[in-house]
Amino acid sequence: MERSHSKKAEVSGTELQKIRDILNRLEDRLRKTKKGLEATERALWKAEESYLEDTAAMGNIVKGFDRFRGKGTSGHASGKVRLSDRIFSQSSLTNPYPVEYYPEAYT
Repeated sequence: MERSHSKKAEVSGTELQKIRDILNRLEDRLRKTKKGLEATERALWKAEESYLEDTAAMGNIVKGFDRFRGKGTSGHASGKVRLSDRIFSQSSLTNPYPVEYYPEAYT
């Protein structure tokens, strides 16, 4: 014999309003968290770019420090930051910036 699960739970108007209030608070919290994450991603992207541009001539953790030690080529390194150089911002799965700044990498 099968059991029927067709009974609906009855919720009073007051309980329903409490549930809606909780849901609204959770949605607000989610929006704030997403905004905070986006701000952190943007700050990371800009800081990484600044570091890579500022250290391009002498060396950095991405390209190595051969130029600093005098073993690199004598020419001035390009300050242009490539997508492949962005090891920190690229480590985030939620970072929206590569598509905006490097659309050619995604075509």
